This record gives sequence, C-alpha cells and structure tokens, in this order.
Amino acid sequence: MNNEDAITEEKPQSSSVTRWLVYAGLLLLVFALGFVPMWLQSRNTALQLKGTEKTLRQSEIRGLLMTSIVEAKSGEYEQARQAASSFFTNLHSEEGLDKDGFLTTQQRASIKPIFENRDAVITMLAQRDQASIERLTDIYNVYKQAFPQPQMPQTQMPQPQTAQTPLQTVSPNAPPQQQ
Repeated sequence: MNNEDAITEEKPQSSSVTRWLVYAGLLLLVFALGFVPMWLQSRNTALQLKGTEKTLRQSEIRGLLMTSIVEAKSGEYEQARQAASSFFTNLHSEEGLDKDGFLTTQQRASIKPIFENRDAVITMLAQRDQASIERLTDIYNVYKQAFPQPQMPQTQMPQPQTAQTPLQTVSPNAPPQQQ
C-alpha cells in the first residue's frame, strides 16, 4: 500500500502543475492577442509621425525662403538676411541627414546651385542691395523645381438639397397661406 499511496499523492501534484502551466500559457496567449494589434498600430502611427515631421521640416525651410523674399521686398533687409541665413543652414543640415531627411538623391543634386549663391546673397542683404531680391527669387525658382508643392486632394463639396415643393412668392400684403 505504500507504493500505491505515493503514486496517488504524485498525481494531484503533477495535474496541479500542468493546470498552472495551461493557465500561464492561456494568459500569455491573451496578452499576445492584445499586444500585437497595439504594437502594429503604434508602429504605423510612428511611421506617419516621421513622414509628417519630414513634411513639416520641408514646409519650414520653404517658409524661411519665402519670408526672406517678402522681407527684402518690404525693405527689411536685416530680417531678410536672418531668414535667408536660417534657410541655408536648415537646408544644409537637412542635406546631412541622408535617409532620415526628406531629400532624395535627385533633390540633393538639384539644390547644389542654391548653395553656390549663399555667401553672395547674404552679403547683398547685409549691404541692403536691391539686387538680392532677384537672387532670392532665382533661388526660390530652383527650390520650387526641386520640391514641387504637393497638390491638395480635391474634395467634393456637398450640394445643397433642393426643396421638393416649388417656391411660392409671398407678397407683403397677402395673408399667410395655410397648408
């Protein structure tokens, strides 16, 4: 009987351990079922954020160049010089970002002429030379060719609903009509 008692005592312990392993496995499976969709959503959101940040940097750089042109045309050459300097600095730093930046290989080649005029434009703005406006405009044209402005999607405006009954004209002296 001693051997039989030992065997019956081991069975409840091994089934208990097996049961806990099954519970742990189920818990892990439930965790994975909740984790994987959230991880995929997080990854997609991170990719969208990265794309949005690239677009924002591109817009900020374009804005600096446009600000420089507007300020120079209004006679604010010092502010135009600062904006132009920031434009060149930011564009140059974007060029150094390689794959993390928004510049493609073709765009990198297209903007090389922009950097050739950098020192001359900054000097002309510092000297309040009106010819700097023409140079900034030329730089903008090169930039615009390298970075075409994306077209905004055309959305359909909802059409106003027309009345089912014809319009009735009401004279100011006529009593209101009842339907």
